[in-house]
Amino acid sequence: MNVIDHVRDMAAAGLHSNVRIMSSLLLTMSNNNPELFSPSQKYQLLVYHADAIFHDKEYRNAACKYNMALQQRE
Repeated sequence: MNVIDHVRDMAAAGLHSNVRIMSSLLLTMSNNNPELFSPSQKYQLLVYHADAIFHDKEYRNAACKYNMALQQRE
């Protein structure tokens, strides 16, 4: 089980604040070390991060993260 699976499990359990913190940390790590995650893994992290932000009712910030995820997907 990799770290993306753990983030997915936290999201499924409704631990949105934990998902937000963990995904933010992992995204920062991936920005500092681009080889850390594959593009699809980074896309998944961005979506989980955006979902957690959306759950906190920060809709503009969530929309920005969703756009980043879409750009990553291309």
